[in-house]
Amino acid sequence: MKFPLLLFLLLIILGCKHEANNQHDNLSPSDTLILTTKKHKGYGSFGNKSTFLSESKSDQNSPWNKMMPTYKGIPDSLKNLKVSLNPVDIGQYVFQSYKAGKVDRSFLVNTFNSWGLDTCSFYDQELKSFFSVAIGQNSHNEWVYVIDKNNNLDFSDDKLYRLKKETGDLKLNSRTIPRQPVSFEYEYFDGKKVLRDSSWVYLFDYFSYGTDYTNFEYRVANFTFNNIDYEIELKCNVTNRDYSSKSTTLGITKMGEFVKQSLKSKNLLKIGDYLILDKTYFKIEKITYSGDSIYLRRDKNAEKTGGTQLGMKAIDFNSQTLEGEHFKLSDHRGKYVLLDFWGTWCAPCRKELTTLKEASDLFKDYNLVIVGIAKDSKQTLSQYLATNPLPWIQIPQHQTEDDSILNLYHVTSYPTTFLIDPDGKIIDKNLRGEPLIHKLRQFLYPTDYLKQFVLNGNTTFTLKEYEDADFITVTVYSEDKPDDNWNVMMYRLNGEWIGSLGLKPGNYTYEFVVDGYRIIDPQNNDSKYKQLVDRQVSVLKVSDESNLL
Repeated sequence: MKFPLLLFLLLIILGCKHEANNQHDNLSPSDTLILTTKKHKGYGSFGNKSTFLSESKSDQNSPWNKMMPTYKGIPDSLKNLKVSLNPVDIGQYVFQSYKAGKVDRSFLVNTFNSWGLDTCSFYDQELKSFFSVAIGQNSHNEWVYVIDKNNNLDFSDDKLYRLKKETGDLKLNSRTIPRQPVSFEYEYFDGKKVLRDSSWVYLFDYFSYGTDYTNFEYRVANFTFNNIDYEIELKCNVTNRDYSSKSTTLGITKMGEFVKQSLKSKNLLKIGDYLILDKTYFKIEKITYSGDSIYLRRDKNAEKTGGTQLGMKAIDFNSQTLEGEHFKLSDHRGKYVLLDFWGTWCAPCRKELTTLKEASDLFKDYNLVIVGIAKDSKQTLSQYLATNPLPWIQIPQHQTEDDSILNLYHVTSYPTTFLIDPDGKIIDKNLRGEPLIHKLRQFLYPTDYLKQFVLNGNTTFTLKEYEDADFITVTVYSEDKPDDNWNVMMYRLNGEWIGSLGLKPGNYTYEFVVDGYRIIDPQNNDSKYKQLVDRQVSVLKVSDESNLL
């Protein structure tokens, strides 16, 4: 009986182990790149992303209250005192609380399903996988806070800080340090052993709505490939410092002499996406928990199989609609397809349905297919649609299935959208509200859209197309000052357009000489700086700032 038992245990262990996709097992070790990163204090090129400081629930029977530890040294001299525990690894925190008997299995399952987690990743003993804050008002009615920096559950050996009030966007560039980032220590399990690390957090009062905090850490990898110098920035989720998670994002901030000052959300990459280095596709296979290493593997079939980033062929999939009909994405070639990943449980998703209904009505006679991919059971989705009918295709999905569309498209937040062109390529993503309608107009009837911009601006322009050209020349003519003319050349480097054009106030004519193009909004506005970003051969397109890198 020992052999079957050992075999059973071995199967469990192998089932829990996170392996790289065996689709690439035929690649040799020389196709693997391992990048080493260094930790930096700041937001990086990602900008400020914050979330509310968690608060104790009024219901003492709440599972979140049951998971709270007992603290010492709470500054009882403060008025309106609140103690807040904020997980740096929500999965580890909930799992260890379940193992300690603080919460039941249903709470564990619901939390893990909503975050797309599995229990194989976590340690079954209690770790200090959080940071704690005590906040209140002092004798001068000023809001102050103290962070348990060494995570010993005792606030008496820590310093009080005054809570800063922010009345708008922090407007911090990639290297700006805000007023008072505070360091703290925490524990994590890397899959083999328990380790201790430190990070930074910045607390502030945002518009007096409540206390926000930001993850004040990012990592950088500098490396050379085929004699080209690259810099990659890496950032984990504000509520999860596990860099190996699906929510971690990264982006190229330097390629040769070209430097990006900021990374737009639609251009960020995740595990499973591709880094394109000198026309070579490398799949992001794995990132270590601490983020100190990024594992890349060359994929010679990437352009054929597709991906989830701008400019790549959208990954094909087969599924069944809610009505039981077969759906295959590639069957809709020749049409624009909008994939909307949503859920009936998601408030922002439900709010966005108003925009999608408007799009469905506006473009019902045009070349558009809307596909809703709901993270819901068939029963839940059917019940919702019975009282909230939607006139487009719906596909229920479960992220627990390895081959689900949610996993294929690396969806970790909702709503998420992908706009796919008639050739099957992803041309935009994460469009919501008016920008979505705006973008669909420019693609589905660009001629009317082009006229609208010409009439609204003080500029005119002439187009001359040269299919064999590898660059774009923009000539700007001043109609008021004949001598005030200039040229801007934009060229492609590794498939990406380099160069920009600042549009100035005044009466100018813009002449674009292109091989393939998106025409930039010609409104005179000196605060906008435009950049051509991709190639659309023989197709007239109009773009706005939301489409830029």
